[in-house]
Amino acid sequence: KGQVETMPPMSWWKWLYMAIMHMAFSPKMVYSQLLALEKRIEELSTKTYDVSHVFVTFETEQAQRAALTALDTPYRNVKQNNLQAIPEKLRFHGNRVLRVQEPPEPDAVRWQDLEETKLQRLKQQSITTILTLICVGGGGAIIAAARRRSAAAAAIVIIILNSGVPQAVKQIIKFESHCDEGSRQRSLYVKMTILRWFNTAIITTIISPFSDMIANGPEHLLQSIYAIFFAELVKTPILQITDYMSQLKRHVFGPRLIDRRFRQEQFAGSYWTLAERLTDATKIIFLAFYYATIFPAAFFFAAGTLLIHYWVDKWCILRTWARSPAIGTDLSKFSRFYVYPLTILAFALTLAYNYGSFPFDNACELEESVEGAYVLPNTTATTLDGKQVTINIEEGDPTYKYCHQNLLKIKPPAFPPLPVDQRGNSWMTDGQEKMQIIVGWTMIAILIWVCFIYFTRIILAYFRTTFLKTYKPSGRATDLKFSDLPQIHGYVPQVKLFGSNYPALLCDISTIDEGLIGWRDPNYSYERHNMIFDVPVVREKVLKRRQSLMRSGSRDGEEEKGRKASIFSIVCDWPPSPEADGDEENYSNTPKSDAERAEDEGI
Repeated sequence: KGQVETMPPMSWWKWLYMAIMHMAFSPKMVYSQLLALEKRIEELSTKTYDVSHVFVTFETEQAQRAALTALDTPYRNVKQNNLQAIPEKLRFHGNRVLRVQEPPEPDAVRWQDLEETKLQRLKQQSITTILTLICVGGGGAIIAAARRRSAAAAAIVIIILNSGVPQAVKQIIKFESHCDEGSRQRSLYVKMTILRWFNTAIITTIISPFSDMIANGPEHLLQSIYAIFFAELVKTPILQITDYMSQLKRHVFGPRLIDRRFRQEQFAGSYWTLAERLTDATKIIFLAFYYATIFPAAFFFAAGTLLIHYWVDKWCILRTWARSPAIGTDLSKFSRFYVYPLTILAFALTLAYNYGSFPFDNACELEESVEGAYVLPNTTATTLDGKQVTINIEEGDPTYKYCHQNLLKIKPPAFPPLPVDQRGNSWMTDGQEKMQIIVGWTMIAILIWVCFIYFTRIILAYFRTTFLKTYKPSGRATDLKFSDLPQIHGYVPQVKLFGSNYPALLCDISTIDEGLIGWRDPNYSYERHNMIFDVPVVREKVLKRRQSLMRSGSRDGEEEKGRKASIFSIVCDWPPSPEADGDEENYSNTPKSDAERAEDEGI
């Protein structure tokens, strides 16, 4: 405390850094906040809390499947606590039906968010959705302003916005709570997909005049599409290979930091998310499908871009990027089941409406021809946007009238778009009318197919989960044992902290195998990273319990541990018996001593 009070005033840039990164304006304020936080934690440590989640790891896969099969029951029985749904021996304390399901990977569990209720998560996601829509509107306004200057300027703005989308969405979803990293990645993926699809494809169509759809020139839509594809082909590989931020951290910022933890963090590599990489891919596919009707070269640009992105991503994942949490295949399945059908539907919609709107000039030919009174040889005229053009009207030329060709905006709407929607006009050729019938009804078929997918995946899945058992083993169970697998992780509660290379533990690990934690600090013991030792009251209780266990040599009393440190999570380890393993020499049921765990750190 004395050192804090005698510290000299901070420079302005340090004050700004503290204000932005730590939400405090001086060391004194940080110290006072720390004291208040410790007092609050001590108060909370005297209370008891209901368990929100329990994670169990089995020794064999057969045992896991047997438990999941026996305890599987419709969600309705869980909500109503229908004791008749399962045998009495499978009820929790004989009077409770539990919801049992296969959990995510240990690395993917977000332990700090497990206690949040569904209603709280719904409120949070509603707020973040509104913020995302605000970002969509703001980005559209910026792109529209740039498009009025030139197509190249709009393409540059789109690239900048798409590059900033991941960081913006990551800040937005900080307001959300998720039980596992897979759920968080899905939320991130959906919001980034909405922003990038709108910025890259949809807004360009909205702000472009209908008559400029296939017009040639640097200010028209085709040039904008080409500029966007070329930028996507070049921008991402260059930024990822150079990785300028990591280079600055390693060679400029890192060597100049005094704190070892912050210095090591600068050499950890760039953090990446699977959601960001998938949105890059779906953005390119959506852009190609959306504009393929008027820009067929989009398929070739998309194929080349995806090929380059694949090899660049592979090189960065193996060489430069930091390790990402293991979230399994949930996100890729979500993309395949929900996002890719939407891209196919977008292709069908744009194909049907763009093909029917061709030639995009809002002009329908009449049967009459130009009479002599209307001949204008080599006359200069001014277009609506102020451009000077030369026209030459000769006798016998065909005459045209204005007709609304945009099938998306005619009233009543054309759905599906068919030749009859010309409504007294005639701009389609005979072959175009025949093909338009096929394309229009194909669009309806694809729309029904996509709706069926969403209905089965959302509505039917909800009712199936509510009224039916849902667990089905996948594949054949192996004979491997959990304790025999090298580098296997257990469900040990921990949370990642800013400025630390290692997670902070949220439980007492004195009675478990340290190999279950999943990482090891070569310089310090696990106690240095354990938050239970940051609270003096809890620390004393844990140390007394350890001493009691050392004297008794028994593992009885896990319930007592839960009562004494109820604010933190509880983790237990029951190694397989020596009779089951046939190896009595390597079996020990005595917890390690504090001397074996601490390295003279004052614990």
